[in-house]
Amino acid sequence: MTHRAGGLLAGAGLALTLVVSGGQSGVAQTSVDRSAAVTALAVVHQVLEVLGLEVAWPSALVAAPPGGDSGGRTSQASGPRKLPSDLRPSLNDPTSVKPRSYADGCHRRAGQTTVKRCVYGDPHGTISVVLFGDSHASMWLPALDSIAARRGWKLYSVTKSACAVARVARDQPGHSKPDCDTWRKNAQAFIAGIHPDLVIAADVERQGSAGHASYAAWNAGMLASLRTLVRHADRVVLLGQTPRFENDVPACLRTHRRDTRRCDSPRSFALSPKRQRDDKATAAAADALFVPMSDITCPNDPCASVIGRYMVSYDDQHMTPAFVKHLIPQFESKLPLP
Repeated sequence: MTHRAGGLLAGAGLALTLVVSGGQSGVAQTSVDRSAAVTALAVVHQVLEVLGLEVAWPSALVAAPPGGDSGGRTSQASGPRKLPSDLRPSLNDPTSVKPRSYADGCHRRAGQTTVKRCVYGDPHGTISVVLFGDSHASMWLPALDSIAARRGWKLYSVTKSACAVARVARDQPGHSKPDCDTWRKNAQAFIAGIHPDLVIAADVERQGSAGHASYAAWNAGMLASLRTLVRHADRVVLLGQTPRFENDVPACLRTHRRDTRRCDSPRSFALSPKRQRDDKATAAAADALFVPMSDITCPNDPCASVIGRYMVSYDDQHMTPAFVKHLIPQFESKLPLP
């Protein structure tokens, strides 16, 4: 074990001991205890990355930050925040900034309307899980791949660039409405043929802006798609939005290495409360489960471009695989386990 790993484990161990001992003594767990547990788990996760190991987190200790999606929001500490010397991914490592479904050809591009049968996680698993949506769904693949392999899930990745879960037209170059509609129908037929235990759906916020569907049209299209998925799966989860940034994050960080705060974005720009309210209501109407993500992807205001040693986004809106893997303990605790 390295000196660095030993030191991190010692600090994490103290926080975990306090939380566990408090629970055993029957004392009510405070918000400070829960926050300490999440912090400790994140530190332990970093240690395991250093050692090249994985762990199955005890469900009693894997908890979201206090207050749910609306809690734990504080301002970032004052003073310059230098770019970490061990930033992950490195600004000079372009091969590690997208999920492997892109290289595998499983993530479909413009003009591709068929579904490529791609299995991740445990190929021999008896529990089937489908990741469905656009590039904002595919960016969760690194975390789900790890979770699925450990839990014995057969994970299917069914994603396509710029094509939403919702049945709406998309105004993006090279992605016509028929292109997305055909792929979506094929994807839903593929899912129906599997009848998975769980579908995890996600897409990017586009509604209400110029050239895109209105809020009403988006909500109607989302409701229709979720209802179709609910008919063909035991359980359906719709993931909440993740932050978008005002600038391309890697390019900004190259310019502002001495103070990465210049690359952060205010929550008022990065996230849409209306989108969250609408998606939560729409999921409920479809008998699906809405799971907010912003409490773990943007825990403070402004939304940070770098959290710990992790670059959050590889452009202005897609999270890096390294950061997504860092979120595994919190992300896994949010998922309903099939």
